[in-house]
Amino acid sequence: MISSAPGNADKSLAARFVDGPHVAAPDHAEQRLNDWLAEIEPAHSVAIRDLIGHARAKDILLGLAEFSPYLFDLIRADAGRLVRLLTCDPEPHLAGLIERTSAEVMAASSEADVMLLLRRLKAEAALLIALCDIGAVWPVMRVTAALTDLAVASVQLALRFLLRQEVSRGRMNAANPDRPEEGSGLIVLSMGKMGAGELNYSSDIDLIVFFDRNATSLAADIEPQPFFVRVTQGMARLLQQRSGEGYVFRVDLRVARTFRFGPRVSAEPSFEMFNVFNRENYDPTRFNNNLGSPNFGAPGPTANQPYFPRAVQLGIRLDF
Repeated sequence: MISSAPGNADKSLAARFVDGPHVAAPDHAEQRLNDWLAEIEPAHSVAIRDLIGHARAKDILLGLAEFSPYLFDLIRADAGRLVRLLTCDPEPHLAGLIERTSAEVMAASSEADVMLLLRRLKAEAALLIALCDIGAVWPVMRVTAALTDLAVASVQLALRFLLRQEVSRGRMNAANPDRPEEGSGLIVLSMGKMGAGELNYSSDIDLIVFFDRNATSLAADIEPQPFFVRVTQGMARLLQQRSGEGYVFRVDLRVARTFRFGPRVSAEPSFEMFNVFNRENYDPTRFNNNLGSPNFGAPGPTANQPYFPRAVQLGIRLDF
């Protein structure tokens, strides 16, 4: 076991583990771990073997090998990342990880690059937070707060990239090009567990998006409603579209509530509206809004854009 001299406290994550899972089949788990260590670069293998000399560190890796395919796949995908995490001080490492990713997203030139950066941020942050949770380094409220901080940063970085793209295309003006969301007229509210700062590992993120229809940030010929809808859709795509690196978070823009009927049965009705508050649809000089007319929705003589159909969607999910 590795030990530190008095007065020279080891702040690395591996040295701070105080708990670990009970492994039901330790021989099988250790064989999986050893097989992987034999496959990776010798320098990484030596470093990891040294780090799991700390109390509980080996128990945690064996537990992941036996019980958590997702986390063990993250470990196997990048041995250098595991070394980096086990030797880090977790609090400043997470903050620095978000800060570095923010700078990389700022320099990104395509949505594909941003998707990759956000997914790598999620992978490293998720593994770090899980290690801190399983090893009892962080209490549960610090764990959920860290997951929430990760989600907030991911949403903010996705929107920031998309709005900067719109600025570069001349569709939008920004007082601060590095933070085009400020004064943009777009408001994103987090609801549910994210809004309460209590996001867990499997949570999707519940968002409500508003926009100022009189936003002064937009170019004179840009209509706010289709512009901000397109940005919102782009944000959801960057976060939840699956790629070879997985996804960041599932985004839920519905209005829904869960009703429970005992320990096993629950019902979740949901409600979605599209274009109901689109003022263009209600302008009789631009579109025929007479419900009794066979030409309902047809453009008028002053219409310069397609009609956006109003829609209301109801649904229910039943778990039992």
